[in-house]
Formats: sequence, C-alpha cells, structure tokens
Amino acid sequence: MTSDNQTSKHGAIITGAAKGIGRATALSLSHHDVRILAVDRDEEALAQLVTEISDKGGVAHAHVADVSDSTDVRSFVDHAIRLFNGVDYFFNNAGIIGRLAPLVDYPEDVFDQVIAVNLRGAFLGLKYVLPGMYERGSGAVVNTASVAGLVGHIDHAGYVASKHGIVGLTKVAGAEAAAYGVRVNAVAPGPVHTQMMDAIEAMKSPEDADVERQRLLQNIPAHRYGTVTDIAAVVLFLLIGESNYLNGATITVDGAFTAIR
Repeated sequence: MTSDNQTSKHGAIITGAAKGIGRATALSLSHHDVRILAVDRDEEALAQLVTEISDKGGVAHAHVADVSDSTDVRSFVDHAIRLFNGVDYFFNNAGIIGRLAPLVDYPEDVFDQVIAVNLRGAFLGLKYVLPGMYERGSGAVVNTASVAGLVGHIDHAGYVASKHGIVGLTKVAGAEAAAYGVRVNAVAPGPVHTQMMDAIEAMKSPEDADVERQRLLQNIPAHRYGTVTDIAAVVLFLLIGESNYLNGATITVDGAFTAIR
C-alpha cells in the first residue's frame, strides 16, 4: 500500500487488475493522478502492481477479492469509499475464459463458474458501486465485454453467454444511470496479447498454438492482435476523456475483426 498523494483528487476501482488489460489500465490511470484500488484474486501480482505504481509516483492500494462473492464486492467498494471519499471511476473488468468445448459437451460446473465471475461479478460490481455515484451525481463505469459479446464463437458457450450478458447489463445500467449524471459503457476487445489469449490458442490448437494464432490473424483486417495498451487507451477515453454523452454503449476495439462479420 502507498501513502495517499493529497494532490490526487479522483479514485478508481479496477477489478482483474493484476494482469493484462486491468493492469495496463491501472498504470495508465495512475499516470493521470488517479488513485487506484486494484482488486484481484492474485495477491502477489497485486503487490507487484502497487509497487510499480508507487515507484512511478502514483497512489495504489491492493484488495484481494472474489468478484462473484457479494460480501467481497461490498468489502472492496467500502474500502474504496473510505480511501478516496467516494468512487469516481470503476473499471469492471474481471473475467475468465473457462473451457472450450462444443455446447453439448460443455461442463456444467465450468459454465456456472464463467457466468459467476464474468456476469454475476459485473452485476455485483454495478449493484454496489453505482449507489455512491448516484448520490454524488457523477461517475463513470466501463465494463469489459468482448467481441464474443457481439457475435458467436464455436466452443465458447460460457464465455460468449457471459459477454453477451455484459453488453445487455451495460445498456440497462447506462439507461438507468444517465438520470443521475453517471455514465456506464463497455469496451469490447478483439483478440489481445494476454495470458487469456495464450490459453485460448493452446486449447484450440494443443499441438501447436501458432496454428490457431495464424487462423485468427487471417480474420483480423489489421493483421495483428491488439495490445493491452490499445484497450487501456479506450477505457481511459470512456472514463476520463471527452465522452460525456456516451452512455450505455459498447465500443469495439478489434482491428476491424467484427466489421467483416
């Protein structure tokens, strides 16, 4: 934990903050003098993130939590309110891929787990963060959806269902929050260089992950995977940029992957 910088006026919660897009967004927000409550299940990786932000002059705190557990979610929201006297920004980002299998073979317990983390976790985050924003009359939320929330993908039943749900939740929350001066939007990344993408490639092509990578690249007009900083830049625009009239929207960041579908 770092000591608070009194010149930092805004506070943010980021779930799934320890790695990938969450980590990149935490680092980027901290460069804008936003204080961070970084939430994840990986205590060691959280500690490393907090140290890196602190070493660069930022302010960050770690909170280990399971986003699918309502007690844990209430706890990290209360923690952020105590630290920052309210939550200005919320990156509702935590998610897992689960397993890849045809729907008829998809394990029920894995489906339940993916829905619990990705969809229930996002719902709980909104449920407990939004009241404080409503009371203050300001705030911005970004949910992490996916191109899998916009189109179907074979063997991804749990993930696709959860991310379609995120898109729907974003529409509901954005419509309800607008009257309170609060914005709720979503970012929908395409394939991005992350550990999750490595896992997908390995599951789809166990003998040679590069086979799946090349197949995907052939379907991305930009001819490359996105980077975590590509996604973080759009998240920052939705949270702190000139996006005041954007609400209930899902923004694709996918190198035109869905544009040709």
